[in-house]
Amino acid sequence: MKLVGNDSKDSNEITLLSFGSSYNGKNKHTLIMKYVSVWSNISNKSNELNYNQWVPFTDNYNNPIIIGRGKDNYIGARALIGGSNNHLLFITYVRNNISVFDLNIFQFIKHDIVPINKNYIQFHCFVSNSKNEQVQENDKNKSTKSTKLSNAVVL
Repeated sequence: MKLVGNDSKDSNEITLLSFGSSYNGKNKHTLIMKYVSVWSNISNKSNELNYNQWVPFTDNYNNPIIIGRGKDNYIGARALIGGSNNHLLFITYVRNNISVFDLNIFQFIKHDIVPINKNYIQFHCFVSNSKNEQVQENDKNKSTKSTKLSNAVVL
């Protein structure tokens, strides 16, 4: 997941976020990487500046941040960054859960249920819906359904 609007002074730097767990929801990890292309001018210094290396995600006091509660199973989960300042991480995961994590204060601000008819989401995707229109989903049975999440749709 790419974090937008980070404090990077270099436009060639992208901040990536990785989070997940083992199959049973245990062994959670949250990692962050400052990525620069091997073709950029600063790639020669990448090792000394901790570029292109996964490191634990930490708060302002160097305490590790783990995204996910003990019971959350993120197998097949999907996430999207949004909010007025791109500071909210929306995570959808099985059965029909959604959690919102605030990247500024490093904590969950909401856990809820996605109101969908099929009662189960996994290995789905988000589709941009910038015009704030409904986007439709075709499931395996060829019926049409849609679920709206702010400016995105869960498919």
